[in-house]
Amino acid sequence: MAVAPDYHKVAEDALTTLLEIINDKEGWSKCQNVRKIFISSKKSKFCAGNMFKAELEIDGPMEKVLHYWNPKPKGCRGDWDNSLSSVEGFDIIDDEVMVVRTVTPSAAMGLISSREFIDTVMQRRYPDKNMVVLSSHHVEHKDYPIKPEFVRGRNHPCGITFTAVPGTPEKTQICYLAHTELGGDIPLSLTEAALPSSIHSMFDLLGKKVVESVKNDEDEGSAI
Repeated sequence: MAVAPDYHKVAEDALTTLLEIINDKEGWSKCQNVRKIFISSKKSKFCAGNMFKAELEIDGPMEKVLHYWNPKPKGCRGDWDNSLSSVEGFDIIDDEVMVVRTVTPSAAMGLISSREFIDTVMQRRYPDKNMVVLSSHHVEHKDYPIKPEFVRGRNHPCGITFTAVPGTPEKTQICYLAHTELGGDIPLSLTEAALPSSIHSMFDLLGKKVVESVKNDEDEGSAI
């Protein structure tokens, strides 16, 4: 019988590596800078191809942005992110770590199969920095063995940081790292050509959803 991974240790190691990668300013190449979302890339040391980093600011307080980003049961990402068929934490390991299953829809009239990702996700708070970090790394889990209807993707150390803007707590700085092997037979050059636009679209939509939620809160407050 296979021994279950130490999910907390995998997540802890991924968090350490994530912070090392995004804090290393050397070697990044500009991919896209549209509507204040700056995307750059860098060769991965963990897999073929590149890592992609997005840096941006969202008009919304950090806790609200975090709620919209987190998957269930901690947040509501699956309710707005149309790049995903489903995303949900299904195994809560401890206060910081859960195992998350993410499924992407098929594309190009079925020529590109659905992808399934099983990741350990750590959420760690740094109160002295007004920052929250979410790290991810692929794992195996007994509840979700590999099945033929999905291509299993693999996330290498990746994740996202949320930081309240000093002096402007109603704004949140974000730094996001995508570090993914999609698997299957799609040429790497095609997936990497499309990824910056996909990342931009995702954060553009996240920003709109957060702004809409903030406005709804304000309207409800003024009606009381």
